[in-house]
Amino acid sequence: MSWGKMIYKILSKIKNKITFILGLNILKQEALVRLALKEIGISYKKLNIVINHVDGVNIINGVSFPIIYPKSFFFEAKKMMINEKIYQFYFNGNMSENGGRRKMLEKFEKYNSKIIDSDFGRSVFNKNKFNFDYYNDLSHSEFGLCPHQKDFVGNKNTMWTYRFIECCMTGAIPVVFKETPLGKEFIDGFNYYMDEVFFDTSIEYSYKKAIENYDLAFERHTFNEFTVDWLKNELP
Repeated sequence: MSWGKMIYKILSKIKNKITFILGLNILKQEALVRLALKEIGISYKKLNIVINHVDGVNIINGVSFPIIYPKSFFFEAKKMMINEKIYQFYFNGNMSENGGRRKMLEKFEKYNSKIIDSDFGRSVFNKNKFNFDYYNDLSHSEFGLCPHQKDFVGNKNTMWTYRFIECCMTGAIPVVFKETPLGKEFIDGFNYYMDEVFFDTSIEYSYKKAIENYDLAFERHTFNEFTVDWLKNELP
């Protein structure tokens, strides 16, 4: 083994060890729910938290919750919401070839779109951070593109994505893709469009629908007062 490979291997082990010790080797889903708990004055260490990433479920002391965001994310995002937009479509995220996103997004490049290939959100140091640039761009977009990964092995009935919720936070109407549909229960009640409708029809942006989405997402994806009381009663 060359010196270069040996040093790389040693550094990788050190990085993995530090990541584990600091609790950074967790999914964004768990990082968000931990921060949400911290904001209401509850230590996640005092609760039994099980993450079901495939179905988008957080199980806390045996009770199931959907994807949960800190309320601070919603409040910061709402400050950015505007009626006058810069972009028609927006996407920022991983576009691996196996996932098929690049191909699905190509058809939107002819519009006034901002499409970015980025792994920012996958970094262990960014999973519980409010990415100002990302949310700001999304808030300046009429529609947020929400293609899932084709190679994601999961339950088609419970398919979900952070991006759909983040669109609702910022006032961008979510666009769901026919090739990678999201679960009916996950998107139930929200205002959204399927990608194919834009190729035959001119869709106008509705700020009213955006506000409705924000209110429903806040209700569904944050801890409400009843839940906060229950969580506090669960503490040892």
